[in-house]
Amino acid sequence: MAGRRQPLNRALRLAALVVCAAAILGIVSEAAATSFPTGFSQDVVASGLTEPTAISFFPDGRMAIAEKSGIVRLVKNGALQPTPLIDIQARVNDYWDRGLIGIAVDPSFASNPYLYLLYVYENDPNDYTGTKTSRLTRVTVTGDTASPASEQILLGSVVANLTTRSCKGFPAGSDCLPADGYSHSVGHIKFASDGTLFIAVGDSASFWTVDVDALRAQNLDSLSGKILRVTRTGQGVSGNPFWTGNANEKAAGRPRIVPEADRAIPALMTWTDYRAQLMAKGVRPAPPPASPPAYCGAAALVNLATVH
Repeated sequence: MAGRRQPLNRALRLAALVVCAAAILGIVSEAAATSFPTGFSQDVVASGLTEPTAISFFPDGRMAIAEKSGIVRLVKNGALQPTPLIDIQARVNDYWDRGLIGIAVDPSFASNPYLYLLYVYENDPNDYTGTKTSRLTRVTVTGDTASPASEQILLGSVVANLTTRSCKGFPAGSDCLPADGYSHSVGHIKFASDGTLFIAVGDSASFWTVDVDALRAQNLDSLSGKILRVTRTGQGVSGNPFWTGNANEKAAGRPRIVPEADRAIPALMTWTDYRAQLMAKGVRPAPPPASPPAYCGAAALVNLATVH
């Protein structure tokens, strides 16, 4: 029986390899045969990138491209520049879905020469897979580069350390952006026409199992699972619905939270041109009677703000 099973096992492995090869060839063939609707075409803007996550344009047409590891590349006059715009790999934790996820060029770049960065902060390289925190910063761009020394922290000034490894270990309302899980961390940065920034912050809970940390999205004393609206310096905005009258208030973070924060765990944001609406795409928490209601629910698309 053993002698018969051995050839059979070899035959099964061979068959599996054939199936995998056929599948790969099918995918390649399908990609090569991709056709576009009338009026659409595909052009390579930049190649040689490593895990690009976000792009943002300068007023003069240059394009900044974020790479997950913490490098920002620059495309100028149609060519990818050999020198990075900035390299903050030493400050970025890129384990699993973490990394440098969001970037934005200041729309008033001539008077505010800033590039805004949203990433998971690396507090301890020896604990690469451990719980982390995130931060929103800005750097000053001079010519085609920005110095890491120019970085200013706007949000996420309270960070994990060897004693307190998670935002859960700090007082409620701390200026702490959690990155406990391997995914669902920070997301996009979008500027509004009034110069304020919208920041997407995930719940940093598990994406494959029930996790009570997902409930932080419905806790106004936590910055987890929220859309935040702040000024260029990270302060709260008086037009926000949970405004307390103190732009510098770190407790609760409520001056920064905007409507719909408890309806979807935010990930992506975009402005719609035809109505100047900021839309967020994310995962809606499962409604009761889920117990605890911490599962990922259906995808959600919600209107966060309308600019008149």
